[in-house]
Amino acid sequence: MEFKTDLTDGVLTFTLCQPEKLNPFSVEGFMEFGQAISEASENDEVEAIIITGEGRGFSVGVDLASLLGFLRPDGGKDMDQKRLAAMFDEGVNAMATAINTSKKPTLAALNGIVAGGGIGIALGCDVIIASEKAAFNMPFVTGLGILPDCGSSWLFARAAGRGRALPAILLGETVSAQEAQSWGLIWKVVAPDALLETARGIAARLAAGPVQMYPAVRHAVDAASAQGLQDQLAYEREKNIELVQSDAFEEGVSAFGEKRKPNFRATRG
Repeated sequence: MEFKTDLTDGVLTFTLCQPEKLNPFSVEGFMEFGQAISEASENDEVEAIIITGEGRGFSVGVDLASLLGFLRPDGGKDMDQKRLAAMFDEGVNAMATAINTSKKPTLAALNGIVAGGGIGIALGCDVIIASEKAAFNMPFVTGLGILPDCGSSWLFARAAGRGRALPAILLGETVSAQEAQSWGLIWKVVAPDALLETARGIAARLAAGPVQMYPAVRHAVDAASAQGLQDQLAYEREKNIELVQSDAFEEGVSAFGEKRKPNFRATRG
């Protein structure tokens, strides 16, 4: 088992659980994890998702032994390029897409080292908090001679900017949790023993909100850096024309008038 789950009060926690190896994924594990995220996204009992790890690491991405075994099924030296493409399409990229397009809010609680594809998993979440012991490392270029994957080059550059992302990738630099916060990679840094409690508190706040509209908020924020102001204004107009007709908006207006906290859970069908 490469990850375990716990569903409590609407919050589904995925815990990566191979701490002796810093929580890598086998090729099959990537596929299973992506499928589990997709299922959670569609599960009405799930209102928010936390991803964290056991031990000293959050995740170091793919298990190289598993990868080489998958790509060299006959034990030879040649890589099977069709199997490699399938690994990306059905495993790594499918998993990254599931996280980045989840209908439920996602939170990464980084307990330790985040490397390789683990960076894509972490940065793909909506909210990212980190233990003071956490750190990011990009080993792709300096260690393996390949490009960053799992969406990490795109996510890293969008969050930190080209001037920080490119040198960190080219040089394989380690970025501490504190530095990552100053770069815009993460939201908060907390004491190690407060990480899960903080994550659960944030997830509970997300779960109590208008969960059904979170994907629209995520899209608006992501689109802001990719399109002009007029296009952004048009998106905000069209989406809000839709959203003001929702039960969630009606509840928000009623709660404001009655000077109470809105109960968005009551508006979910």
